[in-house]
Amino acid sequence: MITSLAYKGALVTNTAIPGERKCDSVVPTHPAIIQASRKRWIVFFSTLDLRGWDGVKSIVYQLRSNAPDGPVIREGLIVSSEDNWELPGVNALFSKRCGTPVVFGVPKGAVSSGRLLENGNLFVLKWYRSAFLKRGDGVVLSSWHAGHWKKEDSLLREAAIKSIRLEWLQFRLNENEDDIEIVCGPELVCQKGYGGDDEFSSLGGGYTMIHALTPPAPENDTHMQWIEYDTFEKVSLTHPYPPHGRVAPVRYVFNREKRLYEWVDTGKLIGIEGRVIGEASIIKNDHGWIIACRDFSTDGVTCWIKTGHPFESAETEIHFSTPDEGPRQGPRHVYLCADGTVRMFGNESPLRNPCRNPLFVWDIGDRDFSFSNRKTVLDARAEGLPFSNPYVDFCKLSPLQDNRQHLIFRCINSQTIRGASAPAMPSGQELDASGIHYAEITYDRAFPDTWSFK
Repeated sequence: MITSLAYKGALVTNTAIPGERKCDSVVPTHPAIIQASRKRWIVFFSTLDLRGWDGVKSIVYQLRSNAPDGPVIREGLIVSSEDNWELPGVNALFSKRCGTPVVFGVPKGAVSSGRLLENGNLFVLKWYRSAFLKRGDGVVLSSWHAGHWKKEDSLLREAAIKSIRLEWLQFRLNENEDDIEIVCGPELVCQKGYGGDDEFSSLGGGYTMIHALTPPAPENDTHMQWIEYDTFEKVSLTHPYPPHGRVAPVRYVFNREKRLYEWVDTGKLIGIEGRVIGEASIIKNDHGWIIACRDFSTDGVTCWIKTGHPFESAETEIHFSTPDEGPRQGPRHVYLCADGTVRMFGNESPLRNPCRNPLFVWDIGDRDFSFSNRKTVLDARAEGLPFSNPYVDFCKLSPLQDNRQHLIFRCINSQTIRGASAPAMPSGQELDASGIHYAEITYDRAFPDTWSFK
């Protein structure tokens, strides 16, 4: 049971990296978090170009001491946007953009039953890459915002949609734990035995791929296998919500000989007639596996997929939230919290009247998927934050430490992601406050930390 849920303020509002600072019209956004050792935590985030519709740019990391909000030991650039990017079959140059990082792995020194986990101190960082078209006025266009493209640029947009894939790298903490070392990558994510830009998995050719919004879940206590539900869809200019559509389970396995993780299995695609689903969250509890997906196409409700096992169970159950429960637009993230309760973090507003403030959390019934006990994580207006139309979203939950879990989330003005013209650019206090903010959950009793260390 949660005894307190306290907003703590801003966590990351700028970087010191040239080209990724607010003076470069770039803000931190889309966070991810992992515990890297007993005393080290890493916050990853994508940066956002203010001159674009969802204009993601690069991936940055901050290595922190002792806690998710501890002192920054090191900040660095993982991968940068790339202008003048050529795509096959079209006579145009694009801007390669990277967004929404997801990270998983076993911390350095972590133990299970008193023994060191053999895949400790190896982590996987993934992000999506996509081609953005730069207009003459400097605004960058993502392929999923069809209304902002000229009709005569349909071939360019189709090429941009085809470019939507995942990239990854694998890394570890260095010996002094004052920086990270890249072990492998960056490179395209491909299933073992497949490769290239077209047929990169056992599903066949012609697909785009976007990963889940929450990290993969360990398949068992060894933490050697991890499962997530990723979004796959065929490339199409007539599809209303590329790259969303259908989801399928993906399994990553630690290869003892290579000392690396590999994508080894892809399960059956799950599609729902009349709906477009994506942005999955996955949890595993005593009742099996639960996957929550956002519905982009109809009433915006949450689609719940329940299965005994993503790869071993022959059947899955499909449920939908009712239109009067929980989020109906915008991202939503589902986690199994430290007290054993399934919870969803998201916003609550009418489907066609987008509003991403306040950020709420609901308890979810893990058998009937009912919503209850709604709490406010942050109401930006009530808190007096200087946003004319606040977006408080993309909420990530940290591993448990000392009976506390941190929530880190994006806090910006809506205009920041909507192709701001120069007069409408966030400025002053609004720009200063933009970035990644955080809150802290405290529970009513002690639970074992997520990770034990030798």
